[in-house]
Amino acid sequence: MITQSLFLYSFHRPDDNGYNHGCNVLHELVEPWANTGRIVVGDSYFASVQAALRLFLIGLRFIGVIKTATTGYPMVYLGRVQLPNGKGDRHGVVTIDETTGCQLLAFVWSDRDRRYFISTCSSLASGEAIERTRWKQIDSTPNAAPERRLLTVTQPKACETYYSACSMIDRHNRSRQSSLMIEKKVKVSTFDK
Repeated sequence: MITQSLFLYSFHRPDDNGYNHGCNVLHELVEPWANTGRIVVGDSYFASVQAALRLFLIGLRFIGVIKTATTGYPMVYLGRVQLPNGKGDRHGVVTIDETTGCQLLAFVWSDRDRRYFISTCSSLASGEAIERTRWKQIDSTPNAAPERRLLTVTQPKACETYYSACSMIDRHNRSRQSSLMIEKKVKVSTFDK
């Protein structure tokens, strides 16, 4: 159903309203739930400052992960901010849109690497910690065996909300990529062909 909506939208509606394509697609998909106050979670295709503000105007909240530069997002500032504690450390900035009163939270959170988010709901208060068991090289002597260690990473409430729905997004993306057969792997014995 989502695939059909995306397909029909991209061929039958011109993107001449000043919003980027991902924002227009997102608005079309969630419009039936306008004015319900629900939280919409979007991956990097849909996430932008435009999308967050547009959904706020129709009565929805938004949390999304930003992977590339988007207009109005403080990527330069958040990219330079120091996160001295490493895993679990976070830093954010809040701005209030003067015309709509929307509070936008842009933040960076460090897990294995830096992840950038935009949100019109939730906060950077500590949420439920993530626990992972990993192999670690504790003993520095040569040929020492690694040990299993429990790692605990704190995450903000906004990340907790995002990742509670993100597993479904990731599952859908993997399913679509495998069924569309976009990538074609060719085995060759030499690279000159």
